[in-house]
Amino acid sequence: MEKTVPELMAVISPAEWAQVPDRILELIYELVRRMAHFEQKIGELRTENELLK
Repeated sequence: MEKTVPELMAVISPAEWAQVPDRILELIYELVRRMAHFEQKIGELRTENELLK
């Protein structure tokens, strides 16, 4: 079973997150946001593809 982003991020302890520089955290959050957008878009395209079939 594929893990979701929150599950993957949960393997890092709060103490470890506290050591990550703010700039790196900003990049991580941006990448997570983009990934969620692309996952949504893929779902929409799959639905459209099924309708076209």
